[in-house]
Amino acid sequence: MKPNTPQADQQPPPEQRQQPPLRSPRKTFAIVALILSLLFAGLIFIFTKDWPLYWIWFAAVNPVTLMLYGFDKFQAWRGRLRVPESVLHGLSLSGGLAGGWFGVFLFRHKKRKVTFWLVLTIATLLHGGIIFYLQLIF
Repeated sequence: MKPNTPQADQQPPPEQRQQPPLRSPRKTFAIVALILSLLFAGLIFIFTKDWPLYWIWFAAVNPVTLMLYGFDKFQAWRGRLRVPESVLHGLSLSGGLAGGWFGVFLFRHKKRKVTFWLVLTIATLLHGGIIFYLQLIF
């Protein structure tokens, strides 16, 4: 007599089925942030064609950064999938420093993490230097 083994055509019970792996949250949130930033930049460009591209990008990426800080805080509160810290750091360094600072204080999010303070400070110094340089040129 054969032992009781499942046949090839039988499916395992739903709780034993393996779920397909999700895409990388880092890649997913980075793509979403980039698309939203580009959409905002396009809208800003349509209405303010005389602004330099740096200011258009700066005005577009900051609301996206703030939204993702708020979304991450909401997801943390609900215990769901979070925005990776590397995406938040990348947004801050790419020009979303004001959105990052507002996100830290408005949502009281990531306030105790030293890496966020460090990255936001570096981003502030970096973009402060860029703005200073652009003011000298123009």
